[in-house]
Amino acid sequence: MSSNPTLEALEQRIIILEEELAKARHDKEALHEKAEMFENIINGVSMLITYMDTEERYVFVNRAYAQWYEVNPKQLIGKRVADILKPDVYERASHNIKKVLSGQPVSYENRVIDKYGRECFVRANYEPRFSGEQVKGFYTSIVDITESRQIEEALRESESRIQTISNNLADVMIYQVIAKSDGSRKFTYLNDTVRILYGVSPEEAMADSSLIYSRIHEDDIAYLIEAEEKAIKTASRFKAEARVKEPSGGIRWSMYSSTPTFMKDGSVYWNGIELVITERKRMEETLKKSEENFRRSIEDSPLGVRIVSETGETLFANRAFLDILVYQNIEELKATPAKERYTPESYAKYIERREKRKQGKFVPSEYQVSIVRKDGGIRHLRVFRKEILWSGNPQFQVLYDDITEQKKVEEALRESESRYRDLVKYAPSGIYEVDYETNRFVSVNDVICEYTGYTRDELMTMNLFDLLTEESRRLMIQRLEKLYAGEQIPHNVEYCIRTKDGELIWAILNARYIYEGGRLKGATGIINNINARKKTEEALRESEEKLKSIISTSQEWIWAIDTKGIHTFSNPACENILGYRAEEIVGENWQHLLHEEDMKSIEQLLSRSAEQKTGWSNVTLRWQHRDGTCRYLESNGVPIFDTDGTLKGFQGSDRDITERKLAEEYQRSMQERLQRAEKMKYWGGWRAR
Repeated sequence: MSSNPTLEALEQRIIILEEELAKARHDKEALHEKAEMFENIINGVSMLITYMDTEERYVFVNRAYAQWYEVNPKQLIGKRVADILKPDVYERASHNIKKVLSGQPVSYENRVIDKYGRECFVRANYEPRFSGEQVKGFYTSIVDITESRQIEEALRESESRIQTISNNLADVMIYQVIAKSDGSRKFTYLNDTVRILYGVSPEEAMADSSLIYSRIHEDDIAYLIEAEEKAIKTASRFKAEARVKEPSGGIRWSMYSSTPTFMKDGSVYWNGIELVITERKRMEETLKKSEENFRRSIEDSPLGVRIVSETGETLFANRAFLDILVYQNIEELKATPAKERYTPESYAKYIERREKRKQGKFVPSEYQVSIVRKDGGIRHLRVFRKEILWSGNPQFQVLYDDITEQKKVEEALRESESRYRDLVKYAPSGIYEVDYETNRFVSVNDVICEYTGYTRDELMTMNLFDLLTEESRRLMIQRLEKLYAGEQIPHNVEYCIRTKDGELIWAILNARYIYEGGRLKGATGIINNINARKKTEEALRESEEKLKSIISTSQEWIWAIDTKGIHTFSNPACENILGYRAEEIVGENWQHLLHEEDMKSIEQLLSRSAEQKTGWSNVTLRWQHRDGTCRYLESNGVPIFDTDGTLKGFQGSDRDITERKLAEEYQRSMQERLQRAEKMKYWGGWRAR
């Protein structure tokens, strides 16, 4: 009885394979949907994004890139970048393309003309994509930086104007000096006023700082050192006055004001000014020093300062406060009613504070207001109010700190936090945060609850460890032990989770670990249910095992060869058919075992099959058995092509039909003998006549 599979068994096997193929197609469609989602995200950004292969052909372009060139994205796919970019643009880019294809990331800026004919500046970033150590292509991202370049140009012009102004200030020397940890000092910048004040050029003073410091009056050196040390200790602005020996031999008074910047190597950069105050000193001899210094400190304050009477009348306002409101002078401030200077809400609170003061009730000395500027803009101010003596009379000093930008940052932070909460709440994946010190979840989104079957309140009394199976717990412990030991671990890990009702689900977890002071504090993670994938993988493994079993037990010789005739696969049946084990066949070219009369026909057959992309069936070939005998094999095969249509080889199966062939030859031989016998009988009878 033949051991070959029946037609019914083969049909059943085909049905099973078709079902498995349908399931694989379904998984492929799911992956395709995710790919479309990410493509939509990339198409939604204004940045120009592409991916090109090593031949500089477009493999992917986002919508912004295609719109830049006013084409459909599909029209660019497969085209070379040299065919799309203008020749001069490609010439500038080609050097960087060669560079990235050599494996080096590239970032550069370029001037281009957009589709409206406007000159633009862009920043391009090229990132190579590797497969192993080989570059397979590269990603490009292009951002319009025209506005930032314009801002930089405006800044350079502003700096140039400031430089011109500073060089024309006869009594103000602007400087930058570095005080090194070894006590040495070096000027890194001086404006031209140094020529007037010290009689040396900026270059000479930068080469030898003693040309400046040796001019300070010896009686004031200790005071300056003390003031500088105090500024360093408190990380505050250095401000001091000292006498300086002039090149003419006279003595002048100078005020030094500078801000320290602390460097990692212990050096301190001082950015400041020296202001000649000789005339002011002479005036102070006839004025009350305390009040004059107080008024000057108010005027120079970076905060807005206003002196008001108990009834609210403005007695003084510094420039900073007037600038906040965009007023030219104090008269303009006084002429503007308070109701017009406040937003409606702040004006109502202003009236409330004023009434409480009249009634002698407590009013906080610190509060916030929102004011309306002359140009209609809104500014938010932090206010400090305290009682002082002004011109010998009790008045109130009100300080104003502009916190508008801080408010914007706080509002942006609130919006960001709100977006984050929405993202966590509505994300399609499970998102959680866990505190390793309390060993509890800090937060979980609805998807985690859906996965596990627990409520949020229940999960808040648990941690991830409580949800895992024993095997997954051991894996988690191993990962945490490595983290605590300072080792790196993969961010992704697959765990098996036991739900509230006892169901087991597989999930892939991506965790980001949080450290505080070098200690592992907690983690945030994203969990995705991969049960469907696991089932697909299991089904695929079962299918592969079935296929391997079928191939390994088949009585037909199932084989595969490459384009050079080298066998790349052979099942065990070859040993029964040709006497050679499968491991002897694989990796070798065994076509010399073909009968020499069949060699030419098989070469023609393989060539025709590859050209017409069709297989062959029921082709009889003669092979030499290991014992030297000839075996007849009935061959069936097909060519194998890769995705781009290149021939990779052939695969098929051969059936041993030697017995059938021998029987046919024996039958043919017997017929020939019978025919000869009949002829002999005929000729014998004729002679007898």
